[in-house]
Amino acid sequence: MNKFKELAYNTLERYKFGGILKDDFVEITSLDVDGMNDDFKQQLKHFKDSDLNIRVSEVHSKAADNFDSGTPDMFTATIGLELASGIYENKLTVPVKNLKSISYNVPPSVPESFKDKREIERDGSPEVIQKVEGLT
Repeated sequence: MNKFKELAYNTLERYKFGGILKDDFVEITSLDVDGMNDDFKQQLKHFKDSDLNIRVSEVHSKAADNFDSGTPDMFTATIGLELASGIYENKLTVPVKNLKSISYNVPPSVPESFKDKREIERDGSPEVIQKVEGLT
């Protein structure tokens, strides 16, 4: 598939699925999800407050009871806190209207909790890591 077809296909798919695609990195715009209990809302708040990237693993559509129009009326996305590529801490399914797409298939940033914060002081001389006896 050439690049133009791939871009056109992704744009059409994004339009069909309420603006969110599989492998999108998203942010949570609202914690107000109708019909969900407090535990779910607390878990959603944990996702929002975490510095880990939130990635969409699946997008689902729910058709209306009377399917006359031929289009689904609600979209949900299964999201997860990404520990590594394709590895999620846990997953939640939330309405697409509560999400905003940040980037597609490319992480927006490296989480702060993954960065090494140690400081190294060097004076310019080589550092001896471990001296092995018997070697010259």
